[in-house]
Amino acid sequence: MLVDVAGYDSDSAKLKQVILEINRQSEKIFVFSAKFVGIQMDNETVDFEELLKLQYDNVTTTKMFEYCTVNVNLLIFLLNKKYYSK
Repeated sequence: MLVDVAGYDSDSAKLKQVILEINRQSEKIFVFSAKFVGIQMDNETVDFEELLKLQYDNVTTTKMFEYCTVNVNLLIFLLNKKYYSK
């Protein structure tokens, strides 16, 4: 899901130290919080419908937290699996 963090190589060991926590705020709104190398970063609110629109428009990646790039399809897959498949 995490493609890139600004300033680090994609194969850097520091990428493994990025922790994303997902909390569901409502039926379609999710709040992501990140810890980067042990430091708590900002929260990011994501609307699931906006992700679906990006997917529909064939956008493969999007920015989160101004410094992380995430794969849209993998993020949708993760949210579907965790919150919508029952």
